[in-house]
Amino acid sequence: MKLTKRFFICSALILFAAVLPLQSCGQKNKYFTELGNAYTYNADSRTFVKYPSELMFEPDEILIYSPLDSGTLTAEYQTFSLTLEKHDHIAGSFYDYTVDIAYTVQNNALVLANTPGLLPPYEYFIPGSSTDSLIITVGDENAYSVDLTSRTAQKLFNDADFESYFSKSSIKNLVFARVISVSPDGKYILYISNRDYIDDSQHNSFDLYCYDMHTGRESHIMNFNDKEVLTWDKEQPDGFLYRELITSGADGARSYSPIYRHSFEDGRQYIFMNLNEKYRVYDMADDDHIYILRKGAEIELELFEGSEEIIQKAALYVANIYTKEIFSVDPGKYTEISEFMMSETQEYFAFWGSHVNRQGIMFTELVTIHTETNDIVAHYEQNVGNYFIDSFCWLPDNILAVNFIDLTDINKGSCRLHKISHYFSPGGFYEPATSIEDLLDPH
Repeated sequence: MKLTKRFFICSALILFAAVLPLQSCGQKNKYFTELGNAYTYNADSRTFVKYPSELMFEPDEILIYSPLDSGTLTAEYQTFSLTLEKHDHIAGSFYDYTVDIAYTVQNNALVLANTPGLLPPYEYFIPGSSTDSLIITVGDENAYSVDLTSRTAQKLFNDADFESYFSKSSIKNLVFARVISVSPDGKYILYISNRDYIDDSQHNSFDLYCYDMHTGRESHIMNFNDKEVLTWDKEQPDGFLYRELITSGADGARSYSPIYRHSFEDGRQYIFMNLNEKYRVYDMADDDHIYILRKGAEIELELFEGSEEIIQKAALYVANIYTKEIFSVDPGKYTEISEFMMSETQEYFAFWGSHVNRQGIMFTELVTIHTETNDIVAHYEQNVGNYFIDSFCWLPDNILAVNFIDLTDINKGSCRLHKISHYFSPGGFYEPATSIEDLLDPH
């Protein structure tokens, strides 16, 4: 798995958490936790990790998540520095740079502290369920396997011939090994490279490679231009799923191929899910689902205040790529959808929804829908007053975590946990929904 790393400026003050009731649409939600600043959620360990200060390395606080109550605690992080090799893309030589690593173990899962942004950029991957090792990727250049017990690092990809690429005087930026994904069992690493196309006389292209962590073997898989790795096949762990981008020559419209599966066992590609042509514009919702938004005819919509708006009717289809089950919901007035996320119970999903009013102004809102009844159970405008909704994610128990940024003082960014409950009547798509003011001011 990959541990996502994001950087924000945040206060160095000690944070606190309290459970507060939230009055919303005439009904109190069961849980509402206010955090004094922004956190990122680690689903494996069920913990929040504080966003770091931009200037200070302070791996000193995490929040253990519970549906009943929450509390901050000072984690006893193990910290150390690693000196690694960095490539000089101009001279083709190497030089040293240092990264700081801070980690702890909670609920039998490895938790890494978010650290301030460093140059060159790097990311963390956790191989399988390991609690004593991780993989650090070094931009487009290489990756290191880090042993947390011995605090040592081993370079994974053989870059002994790195300097030879620069004898060709290419103006192309060398992508020696850009890590894409690590398999859930920690055995395989997928990465792309343009090392065979760095000569300026060739069209720049990318190939997909696999590195076997058990044997140390690197294998060329395929040319990977206009392709994308989607997820690992959870039914057959020796393979991954991918798709191809299709661009129409007539009008330039973009769509995708059926979902393909690549098998490491025989090195072949198979059709994993053959989508009908009209469902080729799809995106991944999670490791099990895809979603498809199809637009229809324009209709006249009556809004809350009695005003009317002309919108383009749309239908949202969600399909399980393993069971092939599909259901359809009405996304209401939203004609563009992004960052679609199913809750763990699959009772609700959330997405960024956009719509354009009669004045031609586009509004973007965070929307949650109850899958069984098609009811929009809550929506929040992205920009209201001084607050900006930066990101969101689902926690267990149908709780939506929402990160806010205070545009007047970015040190006051906050993360709120909102218990989603279904209390609208069936078909009540446009009844008043939870306002952002309720989220930001529980009193």
